[in-house]
Amino acid sequence: MPPIKLYYCNIKNFGDQLNRDIFSHYGYDVEHTLPNEAQVSAIGSILEKLSYNFNGLILGSGFMFESSSNCFPSASIIGVRGHLTRKRVFASQAVTLGDPGLLAPNCYAESEKQYDLGLVPHYVDALDERLISLSKAEFKNVLLIDVTRNPKEVIADITRCEAIASSSLHGLIIADAFGIPSIWMQLSNKVSGKGFKFKDYYSVFGETPNCLTGNEIISIKQVKQNTRKRSSKIYRIKEELDLMFHNLNYLLEKHQDMMQNNFLYRYHYCKGKLDSIISRTISKRDTKI
Repeated sequence: MPPIKLYYCNIKNFGDQLNRDIFSHYGYDVEHTLPNEAQVSAIGSILEKLSYNFNGLILGSGFMFESSSNCFPSASIIGVRGHLTRKRVFASQAVTLGDPGLLAPNCYAESEKQYDLGLVPHYVDALDERLISLSKAEFKNVLLIDVTRNPKEVIADITRCEAIASSSLHGLIIADAFGIPSIWMQLSNKVSGKGFKFKDYYSVFGETPNCLTGNEIISIKQVKQNTRKRSSKIYRIKEELDLMFHNLNYLLEKHQDMMQNNFLYRYHYCKGKLDSIISRTISKRDTKI
């Protein structure tokens, strides 16, 4: 099977780079491609990048902004990140929900615990002085984690920690995937979307996310007492995401058949219209003659 043409944000951010490793775990080679040349859109807040005419599969993607919507009439919407995205793509309740990053334990080993707390700033928050100060003051107990490294390194660090505070969505998703208590940090207004992607992700657990501001990141105790694990719903969500990836070959074939049938339908419909126009034109010409 040739590599799957996959669209994701190809930047130095471990959450986006999870795509390759997760697809590889399920036996698929992938080739990063432009949004509307892709066969599949997967992990990330990337649906705004896809046009109305996108004709591939959507597997767990989400919108970045609350104001966005797109019904993607030519796409097969197999899974989206959360209920808020589901409503904005006008998908049925039957669609698979959850971020595929929750499948990370299938791909990466868990580290032994070494730190009381891990701080995972989004790359736009990497130089936040409050996090730097706490990690320096408590260097034996607090680990400041750089998300611009590869997923294996970042996940190894996240799983070294007893609890996680993160302004990176995938910092929280990885913590949830490995059963580590976590809390969302809002450190600045530099993370795009005004929190929509966090609300979307937590919606699959029936939760409205709590968060700490940067000024509340003052001690290990203060942060840890606000962390929590996700509900038992996470096990069902993981199972459904796992099934979605196991069935990817079938889903691609089914989508290809649908596209072919749609093409033939449109071809015969347009040909019928054209034949009708030609017939009427000839009839009018013959009448004049």
